[in-house]
Formats: sequence, structure tokens, C-alpha cells
Amino acid sequence: MKLIDFLNKHSKEMLFVFCLSHFEVTFKRRKNLDCLAEIDTDLEYLSATIFYGNRLEKLYRSGAYEEVLKTLAHEITHILLENLSETPGSNSKSHKVACEQATEHVSRLLYRLYIVEKGQ
Repeated sequence: MKLIDFLNKHSKEMLFVFCLSHFEVTFKRRKNLDCLAEIDTDLEYLSATIFYGNRLEKLYRSGAYEEVLKTLAHEITHILLENLSETPGSNSKSHKVACEQATEHVSRLLYRLYIVEKGQ
């Protein structure tokens, strides 16, 4: 299975488990991406685009599927917590760090829920 097919399959399942099935998520490859993935959300139109690059592809090709799924869960969690990043003071570095830490923590909880729901 290609990475894009893997991401599409699991994102649909995660969106359902995370109670976000009303969102449409698409994926785009970005060659010069410094991180594993990043997301651009549009809360008005209930859509999001997840960009991924070489680092995520290498993880997938090496068989590190759990890490790819955890990365996907993290990016999808940004949809839930998007409004946190738009609060007063959101331009400060400490606020951005706090939002990213909260996103990571919640994504780990939701990933566990996803695994339980999948029966793994």
C-alpha cells in the first residue's frame, strides 16, 4: 500500500473515532518540509490539508507504521484544538509551545482510543 492510501484509510477511521467525521481531510506531499507533517485547517468550511514530506515517507517505508499513525493522530488533533492557538497572546513563543504540548498530550490519548476501537 502506498503512503497516501495508508493516510487516507486511517485518517477516515481516526476522524470517526475522534468525533470529527464532519471534517474533510486531504493530503499533499511537500518536498521541502522540515517536520514530519503539518496541517492547515479551515474551521469555517470544515476541512483540513495535511502536508507531509520525506521524513514521513522514510518512516513509512521503514515499516514504522505506529509512528506514522501517531503523527497522523497528532495532526488531526490540531483540528480539535485549533481555537486554542487563536486566543489573546497566541503570538508569544510560550503560548505556541503550550498549545503544541497540549496537542501532543491529547493526541496520545486519542491515539490510544483509536487503537482500542480498532481492537489492536
